[in-house]
Amino acid sequence: MYSIVITMDSSLHSVDSVDMAANKDDVHAIDIDAPIDMSKNDQELALPTVPVLDDIDNIENIDEISEDDDSGQDGNDDGDSDMFVEDMNNFEGDLNEIDFDANTEHFLEKAPPGFDSITGHYTFQIKDLASLFVEKERFKGPSFEVGDYVFNLILVCQKRNHLVLSVYLEGHPKDHVKKENGNDNENDDDKDPGEVWSFPAHFTIDAWNPANPKLHKSNNTRFRYNQRVTDWGFVQFIDPKGAVESSFMKSNMVNITTYVRVIDDYTHVLYSNYRDYSSKKYTGYVGIENQGATCYLNSLLQSYFFTKSFRKKVYQIPTEDEIDLSIQPYSEYKKQAKTVSLALQRIFYKLQTSDVSIQSMELTHSFGWTTADAFTQHDVQELNRILMDRLETKMKGTEIDGCLNDIFVGKMKSFIRCINVDYESSRTEDFWDIQLNVKGMKNIKESFDNYIELEILDGDNKYDASGYGLQDAEKGVIFESFPDVLHIQLKRYEYDFETDNMVKINDRFEFFDEIDLQPYISKTVEQYGENWNYKLHGVLVHQGDVSVGHYYAMIKPNDEDKWFKFDDDIVSRVTHHTIYEEGFGCGAPENVTKQMTREEYQNYIIKHHTSAYMLVYIRESKIPDVLAEVEESDIPPHISKQIEYETAEEARIKKEREEMHLYVNFNLFTDDTFHKFEGFDIGPNVEDSHYFNKDLYDEGSFPLTFRILKTDSWKSIYTVICDLLGKDPSYADKLRLWNIVKRDNRTYRPDFPIDEYISNVEDIKIGDVCNKLNDGVSRRKYSGHERPMLISLYLEDAAKDLKYLANHSSNLGAIENDTNVENVDNLIEFMDANPNNDAVLEPILNTSNILVFIKYFSLKAQKLKSMSHLILPHESTVEFIESLINNILTIPDDTMVTFTEELSYHKRLDIKPTSTLYQSEISNGDIICATICDTTIDNTIKLKNADMCYEYLESRVHFIFSKLQIIDEDDEDYVFVDVNEQKNNSKNTTVDVWLSYNSTYFDLVTVIGEAISVDPEYIKLSHTSNNQKNDLRSDYDFKKSLANISKQNTIYLNYEILKIPLKQFEGMELYSIFWVGNGICKDERHDFYLPKSSTLENIVTKMQSKIDISDDEKDSAFCWIPDSSHKINKTLLLDDEFDGNGALVIGIFPQFKEIYQNQINNENVKLINGFQCYGSPENTHGLPFIFDVVRGEKFPDTMLRLRKLLGLSDKEFKCAKFGISGTSFQYFDKVESDTELFQIFERKDYKLFIDHPDRKSRRASHQSSITIK
Repeated sequence: MYSIVITMDSSLHSVDSVDMAANKDDVHAIDIDAPIDMSKNDQELALPTVPVLDDIDNIENIDEISEDDDSGQDGNDDGDSDMFVEDMNNFEGDLNEIDFDANTEHFLEKAPPGFDSITGHYTFQIKDLASLFVEKERFKGPSFEVGDYVFNLILVCQKRNHLVLSVYLEGHPKDHVKKENGNDNENDDDKDPGEVWSFPAHFTIDAWNPANPKLHKSNNTRFRYNQRVTDWGFVQFIDPKGAVESSFMKSNMVNITTYVRVIDDYTHVLYSNYRDYSSKKYTGYVGIENQGATCYLNSLLQSYFFTKSFRKKVYQIPTEDEIDLSIQPYSEYKKQAKTVSLALQRIFYKLQTSDVSIQSMELTHSFGWTTADAFTQHDVQELNRILMDRLETKMKGTEIDGCLNDIFVGKMKSFIRCINVDYESSRTEDFWDIQLNVKGMKNIKESFDNYIELEILDGDNKYDASGYGLQDAEKGVIFESFPDVLHIQLKRYEYDFETDNMVKINDRFEFFDEIDLQPYISKTVEQYGENWNYKLHGVLVHQGDVSVGHYYAMIKPNDEDKWFKFDDDIVSRVTHHTIYEEGFGCGAPENVTKQMTREEYQNYIIKHHTSAYMLVYIRESKIPDVLAEVEESDIPPHISKQIEYETAEEARIKKEREEMHLYVNFNLFTDDTFHKFEGFDIGPNVEDSHYFNKDLYDEGSFPLTFRILKTDSWKSIYTVICDLLGKDPSYADKLRLWNIVKRDNRTYRPDFPIDEYISNVEDIKIGDVCNKLNDGVSRRKYSGHERPMLISLYLEDAAKDLKYLANHSSNLGAIENDTNVENVDNLIEFMDANPNNDAVLEPILNTSNILVFIKYFSLKAQKLKSMSHLILPHESTVEFIESLINNILTIPDDTMVTFTEELSYHKRLDIKPTSTLYQSEISNGDIICATICDTTIDNTIKLKNADMCYEYLESRVHFIFSKLQIIDEDDEDYVFVDVNEQKNNSKNTTVDVWLSYNSTYFDLVTVIGEAISVDPEYIKLSHTSNNQKNDLRSDYDFKKSLANISKQNTIYLNYEILKIPLKQFEGMELYSIFWVGNGICKDERHDFYLPKSSTLENIVTKMQSKIDISDDEKDSAFCWIPDSSHKINKTLLLDDEFDGNGALVIGIFPQFKEIYQNQINNENVKLINGFQCYGSPENTHGLPFIFDVVRGEKFPDTMLRLRKLLGLSDKEFKCAKFGISGTSFQYFDKVESDTELFQIFERKDYKLFIDHPDRKSRRASHQSSITIK
């Protein structure tokens, strides 16, 4: 024995959850920030010689001590506390003889499968236990080593209801041991991690009485030590009032043995919270962030990324012309649409070069998906096929056309081979993946055997061999080749007929690291003798059930035997045990007990809902080609240029954001921007989400943008502006800045000149000026200390004043009247070319001068043009403005000009020419618009004055009319199809135009007709919604639908050119025809437009172009009309008309037609009506049907004919129930085999019903909604 000095540590952590199989104790948080009494830190711990416990497997509990147990712990109600007392009365001999190694294996949880570990133990002796029970005292014991790691035992006295001792084990790597007197009271969340390290360990702390070794108490746990949290342990470990602890207190001493297992974690993620984990650092790869529910997409992308031959082919898809790097600003550059191919190339490049996880939004946006789509979990197999289709389409006509087939496509032959005659019918087709059964199969080999298992066609199911009649035959499939990369879909989902739901199959299903597929290759193919051995490359796993869950992938990136788990943005190494045991599945959950903790129960449920559902195998002989590294030369140069440019721009933007609180941002409207503007106000308002659309305005009409430090002087802003305009700094004398305010009518107008209304403008700073402008009405955006300040200003240029321009209009010479629209442009260009003019700013302060803006409406051009500004006294008349306009536009003085004040988007006010500006209530920033009347203009023009032009600007909507390329069968007989146009696709058939929502249907088709040179009376409009075409009638009210639409929206409509006038076409009726030639439940829907009073013969004749119906069969057509309750309304023969019936059920039923026509004279057969339902006869669905019951026919034979009529599978039919419906409903519960249905229906006109799930609703509810637009 020897004594050591105890040091104190103030950063301690307790177990917040214990997940161990053997022993557990309750865990509670402690106040680690409590003050420490440093005067009592010289307590002693002593190391004993090596006292150990005997074999505890043979120890029995002492009943009397257990009954008196009062440990004081806040124990769990479920009995999880593992405080136990052991009887060591039978122990004989020296404590030194106890086998610590055996106790180590007993106390410690084993290392997880696939991991090595090292163990160690250390025993401490506390000679004066009572002296440790001083509140808030903390004691640190000597260190001991386990491998390359150092541990210390820490004891803390805390007060609960009474004083207790908490015990912690501190751990570090040897080269990261804390300074002994280090003190770190920072919150863990705020700590700088510094050099990152971590390691996982299992440990047990066992306290025992050296005076009476039969009594001891132990707790165990697991933890990942890291640079943030270096200690872990148990609160209230020694409670003086506990049964065992009371013996420690009585003898005033205790021994504490610590058993430690350090795990060699080469994955770096065992028990990790991933806080400081770096996928790139530990694996060399990065993950993909989850957008909401895109884990299925992420797992598929990672699988394709590591199929390196595929990655190279994707890089070869021509996409260099899709993105223009020259587009500015960067925000507009980012708006460029990307195709699926380009987006995939960029994702692959980022996965290859990035140091952090990447995003997949570019790819989902290229699909046309919204945020809602990203939160919808789809099926990987369906997405896989859609993605491949898109890539194949993009590759067509290029040098890599068809290359995907070389990688992923194999060939399979389906055959029916007669047994007794030499006849075989076969069909060879490509496959992209193989779907193998899981249910009832032990492993992948059994599933392959099951896949090619022969089906014998005999008895009633004989095969009708051409030329040989009915023959016994074998039906099956055989593979003729497998692809280099084989995707195997495991059928983990199936339809449950009893619950009418899809269910997941969680059965254990084993797959192998390699599999020989030669036994499944046809021996007749030339390649049969080749090596068909395949190696496992990827396992895609699903956790969860049918409707919820999570996907991840486990992939072997190269031929080295290292596997990695790609779980969204986290990539980590995985053990072989994880690959196979997690992938195999383990059946439905069993043995769920109430004794499980919440964590144990969750882990148990997850384990039983985790299984592989997609496997990726690579042909062994092709591995060097498929997994050959992707070199720099394989990457398209334009991809790296795009990413590098975007990275630089993002860094610039980030820096600007970090510095934005130091600057003021300005939007500067000038006379030049105003002159190029056509619309409301003095310039585009990008903040107006309803009226703004960038495409409506000239690029030169947008305000100039710049920013200046808040600490710069106000006068420096003119230097910046002159530089921005390309003018000499001396030109600033001709410039004046006005602040822009938002008026009550939501317009933005200049309010006052800043320089004349702010004192000390020479010395004041820009930030101070902008703060003074912050009066609640200035056009600015500012929120918070670190948000940018945005100020909008108007720049007055004295040389652009209309009076000055009018005085210099003679410099341009005489201009023809029809070019007066461009005259203002020429004047402004003349002033810009002669900056050394004599223009002078007119005073505003202490004068009656005001600033107004002038626009004019040109009847000939049908445009509203902005001219420039004008400084005038309030007493000036409007006639003076008229004289300036006549002078500039070279209009005769006797030309009639009317004036309107632009008040707002919805309101204008006429102005009398003789009134003064004051009388017309014109003030700073107001806009006056002139209409120049021209009697020579054709009266057929649409916009006859400025007010009508304003109404158009307010009501204009963006339309894109596209010619419908896919003609629906409903109107194809009446639609003109230009075959040459479809072949060449050279003619531009899209009309892109802005039109008023006040336009009529005829207005729209007239615009289209003029653009494509077609009579508008033959143009039909439609729109597509949910992949369904909807025709617009000629009386459609566009204003009612579009009056509140934003200018940022585009209305997409389709047009078709009819063979007959639209009015005649609209007189037809749309009929939905359900063809049931293959079975009532296998109906095919066809929609047709037909003239009213058409007959069944007309519709069958039309159907012959869609369905193989011979003329002989045509005479046997039989039809019935369903009603809204899915029952039969009436039946029709070939000559019958069907006025007003929107839906008809048609099939070739010669026996029905014969019975129907001769039913009065036929006493041995009867036609009955039937319907389908599910759950109850009132819950009808699907199509009704007609069936013939025959006298003398027994029930089984009748049911066999009924199944064929309905087209149901054996499995579906066996699960169905049947009954009759009359005044009430009655199910056939037990029917004798000799029962005749004819006798039942002979007595009364019952209806027959079949109770089974609706196939169509099943497809609708379970099919994925994946679409790539």
